[in-house]
Amino acid sequence: MEKAVEQYCRNIEQFILNNADSKKIANIKIYLKNQAEIIYGIPMKRLKALFSKHLPEFDNLETENNYSLINQLFLSKSFEKQVIACMLLERYYYKFEEENIINLIKDYILNNVIINWAIADQIATNTFSRFNDKYFLHDFALNHHYLLRRCSVTVFAEMSLTNKDIDILINNIM
Repeated sequence: MEKAVEQYCRNIEQFILNNADSKKIANIKIYLKNQAEIIYGIPMKRLKALFSKHLPEFDNLETENNYSLINQLFLSKSFEKQVIACMLLERYYYKFEEENIINLIKDYILNNVIINWAIADQIATNTFSRFNDKYFLHDFALNHHYLLRRCSVTVFAEMSLTNKDIDILINNIM
């Protein structure tokens, strides 16, 4: 891993540890229905509000390093780090090939790296919904994994739907 990515990972780890609240872990586990391997106790809204101030710090990071950082954060299986990965993906999605993001997220969901609905929803609403070509939604909707199906439905819910779109949505979720 490149030195810059290692440094950003350490900074993010320190940021999370500085804001961790062990008293809130139980509530977050209930919220996530115990679908997170590591929880530091920072509620999503608070984490997003706190970390959004730091997002401009990543603007000068090379595209490859940004992609590598996002991967590292998702692979950590920490709820808070995955939320930060979602925030970075939302901010920089335009730098990456859409196909690469789709395959990355699909692979992470199918291989139980992304295991909770809150992260899947964040990716769907803040990244997938921005893609021009949403061809993958049909495949996601028919997939055996509930999080891919949820991503599909979540993106459809974000769209301005025509009657044809509603018919497609209903066919996809049946």
